[in-house]
Amino acid sequence: MSTGVCKDVENYFYGIRILAETTEAKAFILHIKAKRMKKIHFLINTLKKS
Repeated sequence: MSTGVCKDVENYFYGIRILAETTEAKAFILHIKAKRMKKIHFLINTLKKS
């Protein structure tokens, strides 16, 4: 394994750990997903009505 690959893997796992540690980040992601779902449902309902 080259040092470049090792560094990438390190950064990857570090990023995951940071995300796992910050519940705010998780909540934010869930919030965005929920918003997106609402938009999709709204679009589907609008299409059904027309």
